[in-house]
Amino acid sequence: MSAWDDRAALERDWLVDEHAPGDIHLFRRLETRVALQSPYQRIEIARLEPLGWCLILDGKLQSAELDERLYHELLVHPALLAHPRPQRVLILGAGEGATLREVLRHPSVVEVTAVDIDQAVVEVCRAHLPTWHAGAFDDPRVRLVIGDAEAFLREEASEAGYDVVIGDLTDPGDVGPARQLYARHFFELIARRLAVGGIYVSQCGEVRHHAAEAHGQRIIRLLREVFPAVLPYAEYIPSFDAIWLFALAGGLRPGGIPVATIGRRAQARGLQLQHYGPAEHQRAFSYPFLARWAADAADAEGRRAQSSRTK
Repeated sequence: MSAWDDRAALERDWLVDEHAPGDIHLFRRLETRVALQSPYQRIEIARLEPLGWCLILDGKLQSAELDERLYHELLVHPALLAHPRPQRVLILGAGEGATLREVLRHPSVVEVTAVDIDQAVVEVCRAHLPTWHAGAFDDPRVRLVIGDAEAFLREEASEAGYDVVIGDLTDPGDVGPARQLYARHFFELIARRLAVGGIYVSQCGEVRHHAAEAHGQRIIRLLREVFPAVLPYAEYIPSFDAIWLFALAGGLRPGGIPVATIGRRAQARGLQLQHYGPAEHQRAFSYPFLARWAADAADAEGRRAQSSRTK
């Protein structure tokens, strides 16, 4: 009998990360620090070869010591640097606190609300992944809310609006608690909670196979139905072994954020980033498939306009 015939035995020694049918990655488990079941999901903190310490939810790798700073800099700083003076920020998916850590690096930020449905995830990460949050949960500017992101947007979000809303939820299409949070009605709730000139940014999952690419296109299409401007961008994340898709939406220049603006604002705010700056910005927004998606969207809009004129 091969190891594949005894899945339980295999998973004792390896993280079996299934990206898609026939696309499976194995990471050797060197040490497991936490393994528990919350009311929402299975939570693990494990050291994997060669990724280092990792957060794993429902058997899916969420964040790795190897490159969490790459991922979180790309998620946070394009949005906050696109805004001239971000003061009030909402994070949907507080998780390990790394998104919060990066937001607090901007000196203009005076208030951050971080929402997560699973208190156990936050507690485990606060205790066992200290370099991820770097004490951010204890910052006096931070309000931590344990609850459902959609319910928070409907019932508790500030009427004054947020300069930046960040969606750091689990992957699109997951069977976990975030599975409904990539739909048009959710994006409409976010749009109503943005201040004038506010920006929404979200991770949108991997772009690997045709089906995954189509899924990313669906999210971008829904965002474009809700927000006046949408700018997708992407980067290769080594621990995921995939190009990862992100999207900015809301109060943006349709042609994109000038590269010079990114450098000037980062310098003015005293940011010393490892993985995001003018050159990385230009690369992230220039993947060829993004231009193809934009062309497809323009063609579709043209066909809709033509159809409406001929009715």
